[in-house]
Amino acid sequence: MAADIGGVRSTHINHLTPRVLDIDELYRRMTDRGIEMIDTVQGPPAWKGPDVLLRQTSFRALAEPRAMRTPDGSVISGALRVRFGEVEARGIALTREGRALYDELLGHVDEQASRNPSAPRDEIARAVWERHLPDSEHELAAKGLAHFTYHLRPDRPRDGGRPPTGLGELLRQGWVRAEPIVYEDFLPRSAAGIFQSNLSGEGTRHSDQQGTAYDADWLSGAIGRDVLDPFALYARQQNDSLAHVARELGLTGSLS
Repeated sequence: MAADIGGVRSTHINHLTPRVLDIDELYRRMTDRGIEMIDTVQGPPAWKGPDVLLRQTSFRALAEPRAMRTPDGSVISGALRVRFGEVEARGIALTREGRALYDELLGHVDEQASRNPSAPRDEIARAVWERHLPDSEHELAAKGLAHFTYHLRPDRPRDGGRPPTGLGELLRQGWVRAEPIVYEDFLPRSAAGIFQSNLSGEGTRHSDQQGTAYDADWLSGAIGRDVLDPFALYARQQNDSLAHVARELGLTGSLS
């Protein structure tokens, strides 16, 4: 980022991030056209179940020639890689419990990949997902792992019967449909990977030095505004929709 600021003297676009529906197909077609892509699609694996959180990839940043000053003051010709095309496919926003499960599954993938370095990581991840993550939106909702908004179905039963009072039965009997809430945030782990993938080498790291600790409270103080909790925002959308459904059906109490 510092090289981006120092190496370009005018206002410019760092990268664009269009959203696509099939990121694996895009990756294949871009590669077929000879475009140098980063080595993988980052984030959750492609699998038979619902997409959650965020998957992303990009073509490698273009090498732009620059004159660079070395520590001894001499100037050499070099290249700067900062501007690239990032592409994303967004899935369902997870609850706190769902995000904790996601992080746990990443740990399983890391552990298995370290024990079997020759195995493709995406195949390991897919197997872990299929063992531990519900493979339907209905089950994600029933287990409280993902956020949805709920809406009355226009073709719901009209037989004069009273609707059930539980959300699970309302869904099962066709009174209500669940619409996934799209995840609208970064994945820190894969977001960092997008930028790191444009480096030409591993660089150096001083493991004996501690970095400065920044958190939401620090950021809130720096900008003079509250930093909103995304989990709370998703939950508010979900709860507002449930309250609306309850009012429309004449149900008392909260749906869960």
